[in-house]
Amino acid sequence: TCRYLGHEDVLFVQEDPAKHMYFIRRGQLLYTYTSLFGEPKSYVDGVDDWISEPALWTGKWQHRGRLQAVHSANLLALDAASFAAVVCKVPSAAWAVSCYARAYIEWLNSQSEDLLDDLARGSDTATVARIKGFLELRKSSKDGDGSSSSTSLIMHIFASSKNKLLRTASTQ
Repeated sequence: TCRYLGHEDVLFVQEDPAKHMYFIRRGQLLYTYTSLFGEPKSYVDGVDDWISEPALWTGKWQHRGRLQAVHSANLLALDAASFAAVVCKVPSAAWAVSCYARAYIEWLNSQSEDLLDDLARGSDTATVARIKGFLELRKSSKDGDGSSSSTSLIMHIFASSKNKLLRTASTQ
């Protein structure tokens, strides 16, 4: 689904239930959250950034901060329930995605609550290393029918989801 935000429109605030993972198509957003270290602010505008990934894996994520458009913005929203329903239709995909989800949740549970937020940056080396680590844990495993690695399947699922959202959004 495409989400359009006008100048200073708010997408979510702290403690709102998270039902979507977001990708930024165009625009700049300001993310503000409160932690032990004060109230950090972060501008989000990269094509390699995504927002609220825990919504896909936890089923009960609450936003940790406030996300607001600086000017107008265009986002792609991946509905967690719809994503799960589609993935579950293909057993090998469900298996591969569940492996990634388990690793993600283990990592999430190992983090200090005060350090958790809604942002992920593909340009951040720690984020990239963490994701590669999740995938490497399953790389040598085979999916249910032994035909392909879970790593390539998960990467294909995410790429397909994002590409489909981009194609749909460009026709709207």
